[in-house]
Amino acid sequence: MCGGCDFQHADPATQRGLKAAVVREQLSHLAGLDVEVEVEELPGGSFGWRTRMAYIARGGAAAMRVHRSKDLIDVPAGGCPLAVAAQPDPHALAGALGDPDEHALRVVTAARGATTVLVDGVVTEGTRDLVERAAGRDWRVDADGFWQVHPYAADTLVDAVLQAVSPQEGERGFDLYCGVGLFAGALGDAGVRMWGVEVDRRAIELAQANVPGARFTAGRVDRVLRRMPRATDLVVLDPPRTGAGKDVIDAVADRNPRAIAYVACDPAALGRDLRTLADLGYQPTSLSAHDLFPMTHHVECVAILEPRR
Repeated sequence: MCGGCDFQHADPATQRGLKAAVVREQLSHLAGLDVEVEVEELPGGSFGWRTRMAYIARGGAAAMRVHRSKDLIDVPAGGCPLAVAAQPDPHALAGALGDPDEHALRVVTAARGATTVLVDGVVTEGTRDLVERAAGRDWRVDADGFWQVHPYAADTLVDAVLQAVSPQEGERGFDLYCGVGLFAGALGDAGVRMWGVEVDRRAIELAQANVPGARFTAGRVDRVLRRMPRATDLVVLDPPRTGAGKDVIDAVADRNPRAIAYVACDPAALGRDLRTLADLGYQPTSLSAHDLFPMTHHVECVAILEPRR
């Protein structure tokens, strides 16, 4: 296979155990924390969960890049085992191009089964905007933009944040690295006055449509924070794999929120940022880990932090 499923040699329970050990080790080494970690399984099983697939069409057939390589490997007949069942056969899509040259082929299937196909970034089937379902509402998303690839991921993360921070009517909150406004919408529905920040302008346009009651700003989080209010009650951070970094963490802690929810896709980045938060007087009150990417080493964590008493 392509090598992307680097944990496929282990059964699902063993995979989750390995991921838990990595999270524990990184948080111990980088943040000085000794925490118990259990990676929670999502519904749906270990295969047929990925809603967004990237292939290479060549010579009428579909291939995939070998992990960390430019080499190509043929996709099995019927497609990648991780792809949701509603997705069309990538070989049929590649064959329909009638072109021997290589083309980037992206297949995106939304919550209700609507599928968009993009060839070299151009929509050839379906629509650019898709409708996803999470947190009890619909979300407009860009087929070529960011949305969680597991059908249960968005709800899982929203539930983890809402249950832990217990939002109150009239509170103020920041949704940093907000994408199309998932956490801003969920917290806004609970009565929190939200301000979201995201560098992707297209995502901000969709966030404004998804959550008209919130305020959104397009730009780098570290720069936009300089002109945001000097105090807030809640902050959600959902940074890219590199983490939020010291400048953002300093600016967040300086506003003295009563709770910070940090959603992390990389345990090492989480560990580094938790260490910075500890130096600024914030301690984790809970940590959950979620198996959003079965068969791979990737794991998503949600850490909740509050001021040290």
